[in-house]
Formats: sequence, structure tokens, C-alpha cells
Amino acid sequence: HNCFQHLRATGAKVYTFFSVLNPAVAVEFCIWSMDKLLSERAQITSHDPRNEYGNVSLRSPTWLEWEAAVFTVEHVLQSIHNKMDSLSDEMKQRLTSPQENGVVHRLSSLLERLLQMNPEDGSIIPKYFALFRPFLFLVQFHPNAANYLRSIVEKAFKYMQYRRAQEANGTSLCEDTKAARRKAFGVLIRLCTEHSKAMLQHGQYIWDNSLGLLQGGAMLPQEKPLLFEALTGLSSAMEAAQQHDFLSQILTPTLEKWAEPAQPTEGCLFTMLADRTQFLAKFGLQNFNVVNDAACSDARARVGECLSVFEGVYRRSGPSPDSAQHPLNSNIPKVLPSLLLLIRNLHDIWSPDAFRPHLAAELQPCLQMSHEQEVIYLGKQAQDMAKQTILNPVVQYMQNWLNSTRQQAYTLAGLLCQYTTAMYDKYDLVKECLFGVSLEHISDHHLKLFVSLVVIPYITHCPESHQHL
Repeated sequence: HNCFQHLRATGAKVYTFFSVLNPAVAVEFCIWSMDKLLSERAQITSHDPRNEYGNVSLRSPTWLEWEAAVFTVEHVLQSIHNKMDSLSDEMKQRLTSPQENGVVHRLSSLLERLLQMNPEDGSIIPKYFALFRPFLFLVQFHPNAANYLRSIVEKAFKYMQYRRAQEANGTSLCEDTKAARRKAFGVLIRLCTEHSKAMLQHGQYIWDNSLGLLQGGAMLPQEKPLLFEALTGLSSAMEAAQQHDFLSQILTPTLEKWAEPAQPTEGCLFTMLADRTQFLAKFGLQNFNVVNDAACSDARARVGECLSVFEGVYRRSGPSPDSAQHPLNSNIPKVLPSLLLLIRNLHDIWSPDAFRPHLAAELQPCLQMSHEQEVIYLGKQAQDMAKQTILNPVVQYMQNWLNSTRQQAYTLAGLLCQYTTAMYDKYDLVKECLFGVSLEHISDHHLKLFVSLVVIPYITHCPESHQHL
């Protein structure tokens, strides 16, 4: 694996050097590589070996041809894009001229051929979508660029609901299928963030199809934040007031699950996080026999979904160039209390004076480092890993949930420090939840994460009016 990564890195350097040295020849090579793929190896053959899901193996000739083409197109066109300002006017004109038989025209023809394809193999679809973004760098100069954008968006929405024939509605999706769908969401996110002004003319189509996905029930819980991230990127091309209204509208369903309600309700996340006596039980941490109960699983899933949505929305919708105000400042006070309570509870799980004695005995190993963390933080080798005790799958799942939830919560807290004084106005709550006595009991690698993701942003962005605290 390390050897392969080294070869890829070296190849990327060669492509970068070659592309900057002679952009015209590099693009010609890129066009030749894509034409060869689409003419000879784009379709799967009966000789291609298959993986456990029935899709082509990563060792198959077809997949390797796709991988080689994607690698070439990405590095050549991205390298030229990065160095565009340093190219001569003559070279810029040569690369961006929409004249017939020019670079833009020929790349557009390849893009049209790509759009006509409808791959059904879960291993090929991610490679298929990886080709669209680098193409748009030069295709945007084509007179028909708007229609190309629309066609790519339509293709992305189609594959957001991709399922193999044997994965009918109601059945679980294999990892290849999930990866293929994620790539379709990723293309929409890229388009909406990197070409937001051009995409705004297709805003109604994007909004209508997004509503259809949300209301149709075909999306996985972890896919909803990706859709919100794309919509947030699209909103960056709107006027400030319009962006505020748009983002508030798409955040409302998530805030209803997350924020403190006017009247406490049994299933509200804020209520579950605020009640320290019930936190472990509600999230399946007190009794090992109820870890997989529907109510506990749903509570954990909702926390992850909310954190992902908030992080994606706030990261993608930063302050506009003419204003230091974040378009969603008014919503941050609604997000903050539940977030702080969640972090407090996560810290309390490690405290012998709080939740640790009440944690289910079978789940105590969750508080140890995962095998991956031991490699990262302790430098353990593969042969050492083989000697490790294999955790019960349920215990491993809960360990992963605790670790990922902690990282998501820390990331969001650090992000919110940048946009408003709410993190400093609520100093007493912040002091209790972030810097309480349980902090001394969390493990060192968690403390390192806490310092880098929360403490440093908190100090760095502290306004002068609050520094005396």
C-alpha cells in the first residue's frame, strides 16, 4: 500500500511538472487518454474479475483503465488550472478559445460522450463522477456551458438514488453502492460551491429535486447532510438577506430536533442531553442489552445527522466578503446549548465521579484506544495489532460512535467560535461544559483533539470585550 501511494505521488509530480512546462501538449495527452478510455475500455467485459458485491474488482482491467484516465485528467487539468495566471496570454487564448476543433470544443465533445453513459457498476460509478469536475475548468468557456452544468446536475440527482438490481427498496445497501451515491452528492457539492453563480440559474430545479429526495424517503441518514451542504454552497451566490432566509428554511427541520423546545418533550435531543440521569440510558450506554434498541439507535443517529448538517452548513456558508457577519448568526444561540451539553456528557463518560461507574460493563472497553488510534498515537506496528483482542462488533460500533461524535462536536464548537460572540456570551455554560472537572479524566489523545479543535479556536477568536473572562 505504501509503495502504491509513493508511486501515485511521484506520478502526480510528473504530471504537474509536465503540465506546467507544456500545457498544450499535456491537454492533448489528457484528451487522448479520455478518448481511448471511452472508445476501448469504458464498458465492462465478462473477463473482468468481480468483488464480493458483484461489481468489478479494483484489479480488473476496466477499473484500472478508468483509474488511469481519472488520475491523468485530474492532475493535468488541475495543474493547469492552478497555474493559469502565470501562463502567457497566447497560451491562455489557445486553451480557452471555444473555436471549433480547439481544446474547449474537443473537451466538450468528450463531456457529451460521458453524459450519454449510464454506468451501472458500483465500482465504476465513483470514477465516472470523478471526471466531471476537472472537465468544467475549461468547458466553462464553451457557449453551451450552462446546458452542460444542467446535464451534470441531472445525472448527479439520478445517481443519488442508485441501487443495484438486487438492492430493492427496503434492503440495505452494500458499501460500493453507498460510495457511488456519495460521489454523486460530492459532484453536486463541488458544482454548487465552485460554480455557485452559474448554478443559481438552475436553483429551482435543484431545490425541487432536493425536496423530492427529502420527502421521498429514499435517502440514507448520512446523505442528508451532504445534500444540505450542496444547498448551502448554492446559497453563497445569493444576496445576504435571501441567503439568510434560504439557510434558515433548510435548517428548520434540524433545529426542531436539536434545539431547546418551548415545552420539553420526551424525544427531543435537548431534553435527552440535558437530563444527566438519563443520558446513558437514552443512548444505549447503560445497559448492553438495549444498545441496538430502535429508540437508542435512533437517538445516536439523530445526533450524528444534526452535527453533520450544522458543520456542513456553517462551514460552507461563511461570512460574505463585504460583511463579517455570518448569515446564520441568529441561529447559533439555538445550536449552542445542546452542543455544549453533548460535549459535557461525553467528557463525563470518562469521569469516575460522573458516568463511568454507570457505563455498562461490556462497554468499558469503548474507553480504550481503538486499534487504529494505537497505530496513529502509539506507533504500534501491524504485527502488534495482530495480538490485540478483537472487540465485540457491538462494542466496536459504540467505540466508533463515541469517537466520531466527539470529533464532530469538537469541530462544530471550534467552527462556531469564528462567527459570533455566543460562545463567549454564554461563558458560564461554556466553562461548565467544556472546561469542567471531567476534562482531567479524558485520555491524552482526546485532550490533544480538544485543544486543537476547540481551545485554540476559542482563544484565537475571542473578542477583546470578553478577554477579561
